[in-house]
Amino acid sequence: MILGDVVFNPEVQQVLKYVGLPYWWAVGAPSSPWPPTKGADCSGWAQMVLVFWGMLKPSEPDRSAHGLADACLPVTDPRLGDLVFYGGAKITHVGVYLANGWMIGANGGHDMTQGDDPNAHVSLRPVRYRTDFVCYGRIKPEHRPSFNTETHP
Repeated sequence: MILGDVVFNPEVQQVLKYVGLPYWWAVGAPSSPWPPTKGADCSGWAQMVLVFWGMLKPSEPDRSAHGLADACLPVTDPRLGDLVFYGGAKITHVGVYLANGWMIGANGGHDMTQGDDPNAHVSLRPVRYRTDFVCYGRIKPEHRPSFNTETHP
């Protein structure tokens, strides 16, 4: 099992059901309903998952991948629900860390993708699937619900 015991977590299982969900530019935000129905871009997907897992306030503003990096503390010991950032000098892509070097994210799209590219969708991938990996980040406590200052699920 590439993900280890995390696959037995019911909330992780709910997220894994959406592998294959279309990449859809500018869709998804902390206030978006779960489960997703249309699709999501990388930052929208990450925010929806973190809200679903109780790791981000639903009242937080919608952020780009770069904006999410600003809402995180860098970490070297990634845990379930941490974010994975890519891009170089400016962060351009984000995914959600699961376990054992694997992440889930909305991948393969661009600013004109509207759910119409069969190669652009939510997928499970090794963190190092891209050569422009930058860092891991953990949502700062002020952006978490008050009941959750550590990690969840």
